[in-house]
Amino acid sequence: MNLSGAILRNANFEGTDLRRAKLPGADLSGANLRKADLRNADMTEAILPGADLSEAQASGIRVFRCDLSNANFQGAQLRNVNLRGANVNGAKSRGADLGVAILRETDLSGRRSHWRRSFHHVNA
Repeated sequence: MNLSGAILRNANFEGTDLRRAKLPGADLSGANLRKADLRNADMTEAILPGADLSEAQASGIRVFRCDLSNANFQGAQLRNVNLRGANVNGAKSRGADLGVAILRETDLSGRRSHWRRSFHHVNA
């Protein structure tokens, strides 16, 4: 599925299969991606402030240079995620499986150390 650059603000993708979807540059501000299957999706430079990704299956997702500010990742599976250059300021990650990850140039400002403690291995 190719949704590159699409305007999908507040869209409801709850439980949707978006494996390997192409969403570079898509505007998913406030979108409901709860329990969505986003494994290996490409969301490079996507806009996701306030998006709900709680309980999403998102291992291998590419979200580098994304705006993920105030997004909800609680209970999400995010192993092998590339967050290089992403803004996760204010995002919730409690209970998320944030396994091996790339955090180079990731904006963790304003967050307590919870994000860094959530990762098993950080490649920063």
